[in-house]
Amino acid sequence: MTPDMPSPEGRRKLSPILLGAAWAPIVFLTVKYLLYCVATPGIDFMIYHEGVQPFLHGQNPYLNQERLPAPMAYPIFGFLLCVPFGLLPEKTAETLWDITQVALFAATAWVLLVSYRPRPREEDESASEGADSNVAPRISDDDLAFYWPVLAPLFLAVFTPAYMDLHVGNIQPLNLFLVTLLGGALLRGRQTLAGGALAALCALKILPVVLIPALLLSGRRRTVAVAAVCFGLYGVLLLVTGWWRWELELMTHLMPRFSLIAWERGFATSLPSLAGKFLWPEILSNADSFRLVLRVVTLGLGTAYLAALWVGRRRYRTDWQEGVTLGLLTLVLMSPVIQYHHFVWAFPAWVWLFTGFFQGRTGPLFLSLSGILWGVILAGRVFQEYLFGPRLEPRDAALLALALLWTLHLTRALGSFARPPRPSEERL
Repeated sequence: MTPDMPSPEGRRKLSPILLGAAWAPIVFLTVKYLLYCVATPGIDFMIYHEGVQPFLHGQNPYLNQERLPAPMAYPIFGFLLCVPFGLLPEKTAETLWDITQVALFAATAWVLLVSYRPRPREEDESASEGADSNVAPRISDDDLAFYWPVLAPLFLAVFTPAYMDLHVGNIQPLNLFLVTLLGGALLRGRQTLAGGALAALCALKILPVVLIPALLLSGRRRTVAVAAVCFGLYGVLLLVTGWWRWELELMTHLMPRFSLIAWERGFATSLPSLAGKFLWPEILSNADSFRLVLRVVTLGLGTAYLAALWVGRRRYRTDWQEGVTLGLLTLVLMSPVIQYHHFVWAFPAWVWLFTGFFQGRTGPLFLSLSGILWGVILAGRVFQEYLFGPRLEPRDAALLALALLWTLHLTRALGSFARPPRPSEERL
């Protein structure tokens, strides 16, 4: 083909009807939940608005939180984000908060569309660094990129934790945007941006630090370095202002009690509460036994995660998305308080399940098993008003499915240990 002749690929255009059908659910959900949020008082926003008032008056915000419907157990960074809303009347602030949440959902859709869209390796060498060149894709990057404007909105529309709890006014839409931005920046090789997103995630809730080992193992050292610099600047801010004393109060007193409050009131679940509900009732007999089991489970998950990274290091060096996926699933499972909107942390893992299959990194059996488990997780939010059994609530089934999904990814690490290395791995 001569240079002046346009390629057949360049003449392809997606049908407007197909694009409209793909984006219609996202547009509908955005409008629906904007109206729903404005019409419904957000219980979590009420906590944020009331909880930030002592901070605005120079008082320790972690003291005397008994007046709140639930504790506001966020680091100082979370309070700083709430300051502009706390300065406004509650009704006005809540309307602005609702608009911001829906805007973050729309921004997540944009990041997914732009940053997760595959590009040929010759056009994006930095993002493909460490990729396994011996893997034969099932769908070419050109074809996948061509149909991505159709696939991307469908991935988000099916992911029910991203939008079905917007009306409660929780801060998780920001976490959804940040974790999506983190994944997109890594895909594009923009490690500085990824480091900033990781730092913001960790400043909101400390648990995302579990992603650091997977990032280091895959060679994303600049991402971790940028996040470390941001942590350092945040630490200087705490020292200069004296807020470090308040944050110490959060870590040593409020956070340990928060998991117990969630257990006592039953508004969230966790692996220890699930084990106590179905296997060992003595776990739930008193606060001390629950706290002990919670620590054991957290330590066990963390140890298994680090061991899997080490055992499967050859795989994760060439398929960094798999390592980060394991980190994201571990992040959710390790949370002492799990509600449906906390599953948004795993959104990149949901997208990478399909792109990994299209690009030949996973097989049909893994896709099928993972798809079934993801189906239980995503459908659980829809059927949360119903029981699957005498005591098995949808949120319990979703957490159990997540644990099985995590185990499935763990077996891939063991599989990479058992098989001989591919030529592309021997050089690492």
